[in-house]
Amino acid sequence: MTLIENVNWMTDEPSQGGNEFMNEVLIYLETLVSTAQQILPPQVLKRVLQVVLSHISEKIVDTLLGDLVKRFNVNAILGIDVDSLLLELFADNLALLFSEGDANQLKNALVESRQLISLLLSSHPENFLNPVIREKNYNALDYRKVLTISGKLRDPSDRLFGTFGSRVAKQNLKKKKKIFGSIDKKTSGYELIWRGAVCSAIIGPTGKECANLWPRIASATNVIVRN
Repeated sequence: MTLIENVNWMTDEPSQGGNEFMNEVLIYLETLVSTAQQILPPQVLKRVLQVVLSHISEKIVDTLLGDLVKRFNVNAILGIDVDSLLLELFADNLALLFSEGDANQLKNALVESRQLISLLLSSHPENFLNPVIREKNYNALDYRKVLTISGKLRDPSDRLFGTFGSRVAKQNLKKKKKIFGSIDKKTSGYELIWRGAVCSAIIGPTGKECANLWPRIASATNVIVRN
């Protein structure tokens, strides 16, 4: 799975036959099955495969979540979708060795990455914000992970996660207005000098009193100037 680091996350074209790392993963899985089935009981082998497939699924999600991937586009996710389909096909083919029910359990080990891919490719990602739909279709996903990963998605059409991202941004903006709006009403005796979104200085005849009243703001400033 280390080869997943070689994926082009801003590719111009989606990978039609899957990414290179997935070919290596499938060779490993097929070798594992052909070797282990000769020495392990079927149910033990099934549990081993469940652990392995779950690890692969977690690795895909963790890669998108981690620092390695700064941003990605829809084409890259379409390629990962092909990879996921190849893994699911591998699990389906194991019905010949186990049973159809066992094969479905193996596919369920991939549920986290499958749900994430489906969400990223969805034309209605805002449905994730609906608790009922989220529990039904995305119950394996962590809300905080989704928020971080979706923030890395770059899509020229802005159709993906536009609503989700803008809603979060609007909530943050409302929170800032609520906090700093109340402060602004009480700052007639001094001036707040802003640098970006963080107060960088408190200047005025009551600067020290301001710092005493709002110590958390004072701790965030670079300097407090008292006239």
